[in-house]
Amino acid sequence: MAFFKKKSKEKDVDDFIIEMINNYKEVHKAAEDAVEEEKKARGELDQCDRQISDLQIYAAKAVQAGNEADARRFLTEKQSQTAQRERLHKIYELKAAQAQQLRKMNDDLVDQIEDMKARKQSIKATQAEAAAQEAINKIQEMSAKNDSAARTTLASLEAQARREKDLAAARAELNKTEKESSMDALQAKYDKLDLQTSGTQSVDDELQTLQRQL
Repeated sequence: MAFFKKKSKEKDVDDFIIEMINNYKEVHKAAEDAVEEEKKARGELDQCDRQISDLQIYAAKAVQAGNEADARRFLTEKQSQTAQRERLHKIYELKAAQAQQLRKMNDDLVDQIEDMKARKQSIKATQAEAAAQEAINKIQEMSAKNDSAARTTLASLEAQARREKDLAAARAELNKTEKESSMDALQAKYDKLDLQTSGTQSVDDELQTLQRQL
């Protein structure tokens, strides 16, 4: 059951990372759109500023040319553009704030996802290290048991070999003793008999002589 609980927890982490990635995709798309809106608002505000600057220049030129009516028209349009600028500036500030907030959310999600992935890899590495160490421990335990069994077996074989050697030596000594005892008994049968020999005889002649004596 512990194995299945472990796998379940790992799946929960994977599911959480997947959910964060999906959220990141949505936030990233929203951030991109917000940045585009910010750029668009900035462009409209800059264009309004240029128009106001141009109207100021044209009004000055009209005054210089002595055309007061045209100067008034330019200045009137400038005032209209100035009011427009205030509205565009508020829109730009709102778009910029939204873009900044979404960019921060985007960056935070990236950091969180990377942190989760790094921690997951660290956990896997730790688990792999633990599994490797456990395998080494089992091998060492098995090796120790095998070594102990081998030593016991060798000691038993050595003891058996020594017993067999001692037994063989004892049998050899016993056979030697029995042979010597048999020969002694055989010789004792003829210790009381005197041999009569004359000169040098051949083995056959000596044997015949012995047979006659017996």
